[in-house]
Amino acid sequence: RSYDFKVEHIKGKDNCVADTLSRLPLEGVESSGLEKSGKLKGMHLLHIRLQGSPVTKRELKDAMKEDSELQKVRQFMEGGWPEKKDIESRLLPYFEKRKELSLEEGIFLWNGRIVAPKKIHVNFLEMLHSGHPGIRAMRDMARVHVWWPRIDAEIERFAKECGACQEGRQKPEEA
Repeated sequence: RSYDFKVEHIKGKDNCVADTLSRLPLEGVESSGLEKSGKLKGMHLLHIRLQGSPVTKRELKDAMKEDSELQKVRQFMEGGWPEKKDIESRLLPYFEKRKELSLEEGIFLWNGRIVAPKKIHVNFLEMLHSGHPGIRAMRDMARVHVWWPRIDAEIERFAKECGACQEGRQKPEEA
């Protein structure tokens, strides 16, 4: 059996995944302080997540700067978290995940997933719903790429409000 291949050059600056993979640490090579700190891993994950993101890195950073919740989270990350009883209820989801939150190049990650500011939730919901998968499939994709408080409820609402999905779900008339 023969195969036809099409080889296409992609500039390094436009090919984040290849660039990220080419910089993965080699087995047996001593790690730098940056690698040992986990910072390099976070940067790799950020570049991989941005590769399939519906927004650019700049749009994401700008939206994060405008998001009052995330700015408060940033203050806590840099200056120390108060006790749970002193946290506003809207910030409790971040408090619960504070040990797994990181800030990479001005973008929040939680366990390697982009923490999306409110302003761009719809961009991610549209990406997750492209091809009109069901709620469970959307949640599964989100668990790899993106997180924000109450994301599961927003995914469910978004899918249930999709006109094309609702048309496809209508039961046929009985004969």
